[in-house]
Amino acid sequence: MRILKRSLCVLSLALAGCHSAPTTPAYYEPSPDSMENNQLLIRMALEENVYGGVVADRAVYAKDFRPGTAELSPLGSRRVDMLIDGSRGARGEIAVLRGEERDEVYADRIATVRQALLDAGVKDVTVAGADHVGAAGVSSDRAILTYTKLMSEYAPKATNTGGSSSSSSSSNTSTTNNPSAPKGQ
Repeated sequence: MRILKRSLCVLSLALAGCHSAPTTPAYYEPSPDSMENNQLLIRMALEENVYGGVVADRAVYAKDFRPGTAELSPLGSRRVDMLIDGSRGARGEIAVLRGEERDEVYADRIATVRQALLDAGVKDVTVAGADHVGAAGVSSDRAILTYTKLMSEYAPKATNTGGSSSSSSSSNTSTTNNPSAPKGQ
């Protein structure tokens, strides 16, 4: 009987001790400061990509000017400012694309961009007219070879953990990938 009383006492204490008020799950509500910081970080990353693209492109487009004039639009002013910043201490050429404008307006657009560079102190960069952006490019064969080389250099290297030589594993791979190959070779 004593054992039964002790067991009931221990059981009741255990049950009473285990009973606690239910806790509400913690809910995280981001503060306005952290949301603004996250938005700022995203905006900065996107702007860095745009800046890199503009500087790599090295071109001013017809849409960067007000229609029918040589006056830069707000978008064009930002593009030229990025080109000025990316051209400091560099050499090269900035292309002003023609678009659908008359010869006089097109010549004035080239002069506007050239003058903006000179006003900013960039003297080693030439401004020229162009019908398209970029050079002639590379042939498809060369591009595929370059891509293949790039992928082979950055592909994860197989490690030899099973004790087999790499030449035997490569020969096994070639026979499994070639269904017409005779078995056992």
